[in-house]
Amino acid sequence: MFALLALAGCSSSVSGSHPSRPSSSTAARSQTASAYPSDHLTGFGATRAAWNAHHEPATDPSLDKGCCYGPDVAAPDNGGTASTWNVAASGDTGALISNLTHNFASHTSAATALATITADDLPSDAQQTAQATQGVCATWVYRSASLAASGTGLGADVSVTLYGPIDAATGDNIAYTSSNVTQAIETAGSDPNVAC
Repeated sequence: MFALLALAGCSSSVSGSHPSRPSSSTAARSQTASAYPSDHLTGFGATRAAWNAHHEPATDPSLDKGCCYGPDVAAPDNGGTASTWNVAASGDTGALISNLTHNFASHTSAATALATITADDLPSDAQQTAQATQGVCATWVYRSASLAASGTGLGADVSVTLYGPIDAATGDNIAYTSSNVTQAIETAGSDPNVAC
């Protein structure tokens, strides 16, 4: 069963959005809180309680409660700032972190972004299994035995898709380059050839 998730108000933007990027609203597997035997995950796949125990909410009062976490980073796409993490949770009570958007300051390298994501967001045993670049994005797939065994129903694989900035004049994504990553979207799945 799939449930549509929505994030609203997760950045303090001056103008614009990411029209050609996948929305932080995603279809995610519906889970019940009783399906989680462990709170050992603290990033992707974590219960809301475990996530909240390890992440500070964003302080901007205009943001929806529970959507955004961490300090603000410069958001070159919209001329303002964005919280470090925007999260979506699935489940009957929104208890499972099943989609993360991780924002980075302009000109963050792919290597730095991936190192940060593997240290902060993914289970500690996650190992890269695939990678593909497609025009405006690049996707890495990581496999984690602890995620598979966690009882979340998300499976073992997490796709991490990196994007660069949006062209302010056209509103379109700029072609992906490993020297200028501004956002990563983390979802369950093992296909490195996702459409960007």
